[in-house]
Formats: sequence, structure tokens, C-alpha cells
Amino acid sequence: MTTITFRKLARNGLFWARLSLGDRSNTSGSTHTVHRFDTRHSIEYIKKLYNSYMDNGKMTEEELRGKRFLEIGPGDSFGVALLFLAKGVNQVVAVDRFYTPRNGEQERAIYSALRNELTDIERRRFDEAVSLETKPIFNTEKLTYLYDLPIENAADKLYIGSFDFVISMAVLEHVYDLSLAFDSMDKLLNEKGRMLHGVDLSDHEIFSKHGYNPLTLLTIPDWLYHLMSSYTGDPNREDVSRYRAKLSSLGYETRVLTGKVVGLNTEIVPHVERIENGVHYGDEQLAIVSSIRPKLLERYRNLSDEDLLQGAIFIDARKKGTERERAQRRFQA
Repeated sequence: MTTITFRKLARNGLFWARLSLGDRSNTSGSTHTVHRFDTRHSIEYIKKLYNSYMDNGKMTEEELRGKRFLEIGPGDSFGVALLFLAKGVNQVVAVDRFYTPRNGEQERAIYSALRNELTDIERRRFDEAVSLETKPIFNTEKLTYLYDLPIENAADKLYIGSFDFVISMAVLEHVYDLSLAFDSMDKLLNEKGRMLHGVDLSDHEIFSKHGYNPLTLLTIPDWLYHLMSSYTGDPNREDVSRYRAKLSSLGYETRVLTGKVVGLNTEIVPHVERIENGVHYGDEQLAIVSSIRPKLLERYRNLSDEDLLQGAIFIDARKKGTERERAQRRFQA
């Protein structure tokens, strides 16, 4: 464990040095490149993310028509954004804290293959958003990419109340200030706005891949973990209760679905609103929690077994009430 900690300290220092020298690139979101996806695998991955939003959010394509989307952390592909545009979304603005390097030839191959699977009307919408004659050239009226713009600061740069949806997949667990991020998203959404977020609450194999308890990350003192992760984008260690409490304070009607349980690699399909002992987890997973609970930081120690067993969640949050009512709730919180 000491070796892992020192490696993380060194890596964080390296990232600090790079940022200090003006290097804003980061490959942490390079899913298609890092995992060496071939074109078919990339298409399957893009469709999986799109279907996750649609299925877990109980969405219909009719609800997408003419809407304006904000996507947080698109990574090294705009495939999901292009698929939403092909289905009828009017515009997607994608924001990212860092710049993610992209391979133009790989992108062109992926987008061309994606286009081939669309209907005629979807292809026309797709072609309005991107030209694939050489490397991808995007129509910024349809798809705009803004990097070096953390979601926490996005409300200072984008028009307030101008989005119908804010979406992200495996991004919010890397946000430095989750409360500020949700405040920013809340400001950017219009009065009927909605958030759809897939969140990975695992330790991202920092300790678990070395044989340690999967909840070991929650035992590290805050001062030390800050030194280990403040510039790398490693997990922010926010638990599911924090997501629920923040969205409640903002006045959202929220469903939180479980997609994975700590200690199990299989995905729960479909995701469920409540995990049950004997159905979604068992004695082995409960032992993971009980064996480490006394060592957890105080804010995690009193969480329920079910909350500590949340390995991946999907959040579907809708604004409710008037802006005045929501402002009053924020003030009272």
C-alpha cells in the first residue's frame, strides 16, 4: 500500500509540473485509443453509452427533437454527441477540463461506420453536423467543443438556462468540486431541464487491482489523498449519499439507479433503484464492507451497507417547481 501511495504522489507531482508548463492535455478520457478499440468495438461502445442514457433515463427519441444538450467530458470521440444529433437533437456543446488528444484517421473511420448504420433522415442530420471528406470538420452550430473549461466554471462562460439536458458518463467521479459542479449545471439548465449521469464509484483499481479491499480508497486521510490526486483527476471519493443530498437541496426529482455492486464485475441489467441482499449481492460483498468499516474515514463509516456497496450508479434528475421555489430551497440549504 505504501508503494501505491508513493507512486500516486509522484504521478500527481508530474501532472502538476505539466500543467505549470501549460500542457493541458490528458489521456484519461481516451477510451477508444487507450483500449485500442477497432472501429466495430468503438461503434458498439458509442451505442452502449447512447442506449444507457435512453434506457436508464426512460427516454424516447421524440423527447430529443430540437433539444439542446451539454455533454461533460466527451473524451477522444464525439460519437455519442453525433448520434444524439442524428436522432434529432438540435445542438450539443461538449466541455472538458483538459484537452484530449484525438486521432483524426481513427475518428473519421468511426464516424463513417456510425453514419452507415443510420437511416436516411438520420444521415442528413449527421451530415449537417460533420463533414468527413478528409479529417472530421464539425459545424459549430451543431457541435461545439470547449476544452480547458471545467463544468464547475461552465456557468460563467455559457448562457444561463440555455440547455434542456446535461449528460455525462464516467465523468462526475473525477470532478474536483462536485457541489459547485451541480450548482453550475443547475444554472445552465432551463426550467424543465434534466440531468442524466453515469457515475463510476469504484476505486478505479487504484488499490483493488493489487488485492486490497475495494473500499481501501475511503480510508486514506483527506490531506494525503489531496497530495495523491489533486492534479490527476483520480476519483473524488464522493459517495452516493452526497449525490442524493445535493440534488435534493437543489430541488430536483431524482432517481438513482445501481449499475454495479462493489466486489462484483457484472453489470446489473436493467439498473435497479434498490439493491437487495440475496439478489444483487450476498455475504461475500457484505464481508467486504464489514471488514473495513472500522478503518473508513468518519464520513463513510456510518453509511449503510447498501450505500457503501454502490459500485456504479446512474442519475436521472429533473427540475421541479418554479425558479423562485428552487432558489428558496438553495437558500435554506
